[in-house]
Amino acid sequence: MVIAERDEKRTYTLEEAANLLGIGRSAAYTLAQHKGEIAGVRVLRVGGRWLLPKAPLDRVLNGEGTDG
Repeated sequence: MVIAERDEKRTYTLEEAANLLGIGRSAAYTLAQHKGEIAGVRVLRVGGRWLLPKAPLDRVLNGEGTDG
């Protein structure tokens, strides 16, 4: 496993993920709150922020699925 550079962003905000997936912001929040995941990627709640890990979402967007 390669550890990301410290300056490299390792998460997407919920709004960024929604934009990448082509869904609305409110749909993303609804999925996050009720399912705890979006497109098979677990959503993280950190304080008041909703975040998605970048690597798994990038794999989904590349058609590779969430298994790696």
